[in-house]
Amino acid sequence: MQREVSVPPLHSMVIQYHAFPKWRIHVSRIDKDVVRVQDVFEALYEDLQRTLGEDDMEASTESPVRGKRSDRRQRFKHGVKIRAGMRRADLLAGNTWFLGLKRPEGESGYWIAEFGTSMCRTCSLLSSCQ
Repeated sequence: MQREVSVPPLHSMVIQYHAFPKWRIHVSRIDKDVVRVQDVFEALYEDLQRTLGEDDMEASTESPVRGKRSDRRQRFKHGVKIRAGMRRADLLAGNTWFLGLKRPEGESGYWIAEFGTSMCRTCSLLSSCQ
């Protein structure tokens, strides 16, 4: 957990979720040291425990609905009904295994956090073990 998160070492990093690209996590250490694996796990955990706000509901909506506030609260993302008081983790809809971070091709400004339904990456991504 105390290993550096990447080679070469990073002093800060930005992580976003594949399904929720507007949700960004900025990871850095108070002591300005290099980012470690533990720092990433702690940042992801803290972010996923945040209670959903209006901005989160907008960012997580597949088909935005304009109108009354109550209309905006009755939306779905990945089959999960978005309700007041929910946490970001609730929108993972069963994809709760952290599979790792990847950097999109041609991008150097951020990392993507990948989640799945199983520890086996192949099973999670293909829905069956190969």
